[in-house]
Amino acid sequence: MAILIVDDSADVRLLLSSLISKAGFSDVTTVHSAEDCFSHLNGRGKLKGLPDLILMDIGLPRIDGITACGQIKADPNLRDIPVLFIATQIDLERLEQSADTGAMDFIVKPIRKFELLTRVRSALALKREMESRRARERELIEMKKQTEELNTALEQLSTLDELTGVQNRRSFNQILAAEWRRASRINLPLSLLIIDVDFFKIFNDTCGHPRADECLRQIAQSLATTLIRTGDHLSRYGGEEFAVILPATDLDGTRTVAERLRNSVEALHLAHPGIGKDATVTVSIGGATTVPRSNPSDLELLVSAADQALYQAKQRGRNRVELQPIRL
Repeated sequence: MAILIVDDSADVRLLLSSLISKAGFSDVTTVHSAEDCFSHLNGRGKLKGLPDLILMDIGLPRIDGITACGQIKADPNLRDIPVLFIATQIDLERLEQSADTGAMDFIVKPIRKFELLTRVRSALALKREMESRRARERELIEMKKQTEELNTALEQLSTLDELTGVQNRRSFNQILAAEWRRASRINLPLSLLIIDVDFFKIFNDTCGHPRADECLRQIAQSLATTLIRTGDHLSRYGGEEFAVILPATDLDGTRTVAERLRNSVEALHLAHPGIGKDATVTVSIGGATTVPRSNPSDLELLVSAADQALYQAKQRGRNRVELQPIRL
């Protein structure tokens, strides 16, 4: 580990360097002033990186050890370097008065080998422990971050339909309940569309599961692309059915969106050989609009009305939109 000795006495520098080096610490650098110390700490000296320990004379000229130590501890990049003061007996009173310098310990001149090496080893051991603890803390922070990211990913997966990539039924239920509460608070309309792929069972029986799955994926993509407002929500409602939640949308606006969605699927020109040579896949859409009240049980009335409207769309020829307003 790297040790930096700061003392204006050449004899003291030589003594400290010799004792420390003979004890097995080979990376020892000596300087004679606080100014030179700062040069090394700022990368302008012989040190390769920051030292692991600084031994500093408290009675340095111009910038004394206490002032220099205070500047080191004030620097976020340097504050973790332990500092051991080297003091004479006459410096001890001044050292006691400056207990807030941030120095770890002090060594009294004349230097005694056992005391010096004991202080140095203790300081370096503490430094290693601090570095190890910080490394563990960084590791724990990184693990926590990764766990949070994984949980977020899992949460997102739990709300997505695996086949189509849009929101699933679980997500639909949560979003509809939340939008119902919000609409009831601000007294704005809320609309719901239920979209059913026409003659999908025949398509599935005729074309097989792989093509049927691809058909649903293309329809989902078309519906998602057609919804231009970020607040609108598309979900796979079940089987070949999709649902669209339209916050703050009245009956006329709902019809406009529903027709746009129906047209987008028709424009895909997906062949439907099960019902005719030139037939293509279409959708029927049922919708309902209301201004919610605070009673959550009324939400089921919205779903039921949209479902009834879908039934009417199918009864009246499919590939069409039927809507029902609700007064609560």
